[in-house]
Amino acid sequence: IQDDPTSLPAAGAGVIGGVDASDSANSYWRNKINNFAAGTFGTDQTGLGHAALRQLIRDCTFGQQRSKIILAGENAYEALEKSLLSSTRINDPRVNLLASAGIDSIVFKNTVVVMEKRIDVVREAAGLTGSAFYCLNARSFRIWGMKHRWFKMGNFREPTNQDSQVAHCITRLNTSCRARREQGVMFNVS
Repeated sequence: IQDDPTSLPAAGAGVIGGVDASDSANSYWRNKINNFAAGTFGTDQTGLGHAALRQLIRDCTFGQQRSKIILAGENAYEALEKSLLSSTRINDPRVNLLASAGIDSIVFKNTVVVMEKRIDVVREAAGLTGSAFYCLNARSFRIWGMKHRWFKMGNFREPTNQDSQVAHCITRLNTSCRARREQGVMFNVS
């Protein structure tokens, strides 16, 4: 999900499947973006942050297809969490199950927001600015297993000082997205 979806990092001006991301005629194909530079989250849910996050969720919604989860960098998650401290929150049973699994989450506009610390690290390493929220629609993702490496078992071995045998299990897969326009990012969150 690119901060600038008009061009992709791949060589060749970002043409994938015959669709040129830089061509304004194909703007429907691009992922949605919201540059949050100089914005702040208020403490009463009326700040620019809440409005921008609501807008991103709306931008990524098409009919019944809507984002089910938002991955947030640590700084973005903390900004949202601080802004909601004075709010009363009622947890859905599904959210309680997430919390029971050791995953800390917030529900924002019926969408689960989960903190993923690696987002800030990866963005900084790539030279991208600020923390981010990634709005994901899992229905658009497809996983393709490589038949020649799909759960292939290696040779069994006996570890030293153990009465057991172990074997490496190898698998390879690719992930693709059938509808980039259902994904989005809000970046420059500090």
